[in-house]
Order: sequence, then C-alpha cells, then structure tokens
Amino acid sequence: MKQVTDFLIDNSDKMDKKLSVTQKVLTDEIAPKFDFSHTFGMRTFKSICGSPIIIKSLDLAEPNTKDDFIKKATSLPLASGGSPITATVKESLESLAKIDADRKKILLITAGEDTDGGVLEYEVEKRASIAQINIIGVGMKDSDLRAAQKVAQLTNGICCNIPADKINDTSAIRETIAPVVEALLKEAPAAAPQVHVEQAKPVVEEKKITPIIEIKQDVQEEAPKMAAFVQKPQPAQAATEKREDRQEPVKKQEVVISNKDFAKEANAIKIATVETHVEDDKFDAVSALKSANEKISELLQSNMNTLQHVLKNGESTRKENEQLRAAEQQNQNSIQQLQKTIQEANNTIQQLKQVVSDKNAEIEALNANKNDLQVTINQWIERDKKVVIDLDSNARQATSAASEKILFDYLGKKYPNRVKWCNEKTKETKGFDFEIIDYENNVTECYIACKGAKDDTKTFFLTEKEWEMCLNNNLNYQVYLVRNVDTNPKIIWIENLIGWMMNGKVRPGALRNEKVKAGQVMLTLSK
Repeated sequence: MKQVTDFLIDNSDKMDKKLSVTQKVLTDEIAPKFDFSHTFGMRTFKSICGSPIIIKSLDLAEPNTKDDFIKKATSLPLASGGSPITATVKESLESLAKIDADRKKILLITAGEDTDGGVLEYEVEKRASIAQINIIGVGMKDSDLRAAQKVAQLTNGICCNIPADKINDTSAIRETIAPVVEALLKEAPAAAPQVHVEQAKPVVEEKKITPIIEIKQDVQEEAPKMAAFVQKPQPAQAATEKREDRQEPVKKQEVVISNKDFAKEANAIKIATVETHVEDDKFDAVSALKSANEKISELLQSNMNTLQHVLKNGESTRKENEQLRAAEQQNQNSIQQLQKTIQEANNTIQQLKQVVSDKNAEIEALNANKNDLQVTINQWIERDKKVVIDLDSNARQATSAASEKILFDYLGKKYPNRVKWCNEKTKETKGFDFEIIDYENNVTECYIACKGAKDDTKTFFLTEKEWEMCLNNNLNYQVYLVRNVDTNPKIIWIENLIGWMMNGKVRPGALRNEKVKAGQVMLTLSK
C-alpha cells in the first residue's frame, strides 16, 4: 500500500532554543524506524510581518532518500519570525489532495501558537478526510495543547507535548512521542472517512383506535316480587286428602319459572305457572326464591366482570396515549436542541467572517503605511543626493574589510558550506556582500549586507544599490551590523529591514550629526 508523509517543521522564533529537540526527534526517533521507500517531503515555515515563508526543504514530487531527510533535519535554519501554522497545514493538505496514495499523513512539530491569526481547527475540519494529522508540541501552553489535540482528533491523529523542562531528557522525549511515532508508522489508513449520519425520523406508533364503550345505565325497574300462586284446596280436595287408606301414587307440585331475556334485561323473573297436582304435597316457595336469587347473583357477577374488563382496557389505552405524548415531547425537545446548535454554528460563522474582515483591514492599513514610508524614504534619498561631503575613504574601506572578515567567519558556522563572500577578492557593488545559497535547488536563500563600525554606534548607511536590493527582496534581504570592529566585535542581525522599520525597531535618520555621502540612506536602531 502506498503512503505519503509530509513533515512540517516550525522555524519561528517560538522555536528558539527548541530546534535541537526537533532535530533529535527527527534523526534519533523517527529516522531509524521510518520506511523511506514511501513518498515523503519536508517543509519549514515562518513568517515576516504576517507574510508566510514556507520552504519546501524536501519536495513531495521528488524521490527523496533517508540521507536527504537526515541532512535537512540537521541543518535547519535559525528560528526567527512568526508562526503561520494554519497557512502551512492548509498548503500541505492541498498538496496531498493531488497525490494518489492509500495513506496520507502529516507530522507537525511546533511550539503551538499561530501568530498570524489563522484558525487551524476551521481549516482542518473542511479537509479532515484528506490526511491524518499528527502533532508533536515542544513546550506548548495548555490552551495551545488543547487546540492541537482537537485538530488531531478531527483526522484520527495523535497529539503529544514535550514539556519545557524535559527538552533535554532523551528518555522522557522518547516516551512522550512514542504514540505519535507509532501512528506515523502504522499501516492502518490515515484518512478518516467522513460518515454522514442521517438523523433518524422519529417513529410514531400508529395509534390504536379503541372503540368507545358507552355504558348506559338503564333505569332498572323494581323486580317484581316473587309470588307463588298456590291454589287453595277445594272442599272436595280436602276430603280427598283425608283418605289415607287409598294407595294412589302421589304427584309432586311442579313450579315452572319463565326467564325470558334474563341475561340481557336482568330486571325481572316471571313465574309462569305453579300447578299443584298432588293434594298432600306442600309448595316450597322458599326454594324457588333461593334458586332465582342465585341466578340473579350470577348475572350481576357477569356484568361486574364485563365492567372491570372495560375499565382495564381503558387504563391500558390511557397509558399508551401518555407514552405517545411523551415521545412527541421528546421529539420536540430534540428539534429545539438542533435548532439551538444550528444557531450557535451560524454565530460562529459570523464571528469568523468578522475576524477575516478585521485581518483584511489590518493588511490594507499595513500596505498603506508601507507606501507612505516608501514615499518618505524616496524623498530623503533625493534630498541627500544634494549634499556633498568628503569622507575618509581609506578608513571606511579598512573598517568594511575587517567587519566582513568577522561576519564571514560567523556565517560559516551558521550556514556551513553555503556562504558566498562576494568581496573576498575584489570589492563588488552588487547591493549585498554575502549570499546564502541552497546548492541543492541552485537558488539564493537570502542576501546579506555587512555594516561595520569602530564604535558602538546605532547608526548605519545603505548605498543606493543596497537600498534598491532591499526593496526588491524585502523578505530575504538581511543586514548584519558589526560594531567595535577593532576591540570587542559585537554582531547585530536584522533579519528583515523593512519589517524592522515598520515595527519601529529601525528609523530613518541619526541620533547625532553624521556625514552622509550622496546616494546613501541613513538608518538608526531604535533600541
């Protein structure tokens, strides 16, 4: 399976005194384990006056090797400037999106704070499916660490932080970054698939329509009194009863009870006929009444059971209705919560739009100030051209040569085998004295002008050609002041002259009366 990995190295001044930790992590912890047969690249990043400088130290499109990786890791530029984390991650994600690979990963090593006003979480959330982002913080603040952890979680990545008091502890560093290194080497797909979760529609149970049972209480007529008509014996019959000696069979009296519609009406029992066939038997009315009462009791009990069943079904229906009402209320609460979340998201979007608008206004103001400053400087240049002053050229040349020799030795340690001294053999007027060259890419990384002085003055001069070179290459034009050349040399590095002037660190003019030759610009450090 093909994997592509982009290493993003913070080179801002926040990483000052921390680059050694970065080098140790890359060369001692990652290089021995990383599979360099995969495609990989490296970017270093910083910013000057809010303008990002993102250098492709190792291009993703090139076939890089392990030796290339270690060489770049051990020769990182000195830390300076701001930290455009958001812009760098965005550029990396856009590059990875154009590459066909099974796994895409980013390793970001940073001090944690985006000084250029970017919103990293917002940019990553839009592109979370492109690559897995793993972050190694070096002395991060708690607030920056929480933000970094959230960004890593959006892409199924890992975030860790090397505490400031542990940057010299090799075992602590190895233990801290172990989860990130494992995630970087892991074979599982890095891109976190976006899963669209469709909100389930609430299931509303079909209401069972329970038939309404209306119990009408009929006006129950008073049950007619049970009366047994017993036919009184006639005189002839009485005489017959006295004939005890006769052997005729005795017929018992028969009671016929008619109970038409007894179960439905339950309001009357009619005794149809009571006939007496035997003169000697007595009619048992009490037994007849007892039997009728038992039937009435059975009917009442049956009606009571029916009523209880109806009431029980009604209670069940009431509970079902209550459950349906509760489910409906829960759905309404969910809808309200979703509406609230949408409103909060809209508010966040408005806030982000306001931030973008404010930043655009700041950029316009900076551009306006830059134009005004350029106009003022041009006016000073034209004015100074009219002044003719004789200077001791021999003394100036001796001081210049001595200061350039001191600076050459210093730059040789700072940029090994990359320094070109333009005036080493003969004095040239190119507008700069040294070049720092990236021989691998055959490009000039920065131009350097050397300004020497015998004392600790804060004032220095730029020739017309040097000033023109500075204006045309403001992002990679640097000035080094070498003061006290003949006694105790001290070097001051101005990594971006225009930026220092805009920030008030360098101002046009001098603190005292100075001789200025035609075509020169006089500048003074403000601190």
